[in-house]
Amino acid sequence: MQRMHNLKVLLAIPSTGLWMADFGSCLANMMAAASLFRIGEYKTQRVYVLNTKGSILSKSRFLQVEEAKDLDVDYLLFIDSDQTFHRKMLHQLVLRDLDVVGANVATKQLPAQPTARNKGPKYDQDKTDWSLVYTDPESTGVERVDRLGCGILMLSRKAYSALEPQDWNTYWRADVEAFQGEDWTMMDALEAKGFKVYVDHDVSKDVGHVGFFTFKHEHVGEIIQVPLEDNPDVRDPKPSAIAEAVGAL
Repeated sequence: MQRMHNLKVLLAIPSTGLWMADFGSCLANMMAAASLFRIGEYKTQRVYVLNTKGSILSKSRFLQVEEAKDLDVDYLLFIDSDQTFHRKMLHQLVLRDLDVVGANVATKQLPAQPTARNKGPKYDQDKTDWSLVYTDPESTGVERVDRLGCGILMLSRKAYSALEPQDWNTYWRADVEAFQGEDWTMMDALEAKGFKVYVDHDVSKDVGHVGFFTFKHEHVGEIIQVPLEDNPDVRDPKPSAIAEAVGAL
């Protein structure tokens, strides 16, 4: 079927008008790869780039979804302008052939955390019960998850066409005493509409989150309050990674 189809993808980049230099380099390399290397067996491939500038992220993402609908693309790929990634990331995500799939981005904090989440065992009684999903060196392929951020996230035509303006709302949550971001609200909406979400661990290993330095999965962990031998289930971030990060600040 791919040989009969002309593939169309929209790269949606929300920003305030400024890009990180490393992001720009990665985007240029990925566009070059899209021109040089065939994606699967598709007859042809066309990649559109949309940089929506503004200070209201939920509005930018909504406008990008509307543009995807107007262009009738096969896939909409959100990429934040502070991400780094492999030049064949587009190829990898398209070939997964999933409605919702993206990268497990490391947060810009020390110690970092993955953005992928699964519902905890007490979630039905406590909506704040979430467990972290880690991308470790041995992690590979795709994994079903309950929530994933929009830093690098691909939606199929079926998925983005199902989204409505209110699915990007940001609002105050008293249970966690914080605002819920537009990406989390969107994930709530996709779940309610019956879509399954997947994290691509292979893509995630090549993804960086640019701050004062590039946050990656070797920086992911939790602060240890007790000796590790007393609590072997607690993750310990690599001391060398923390030292590198602190020295870069």
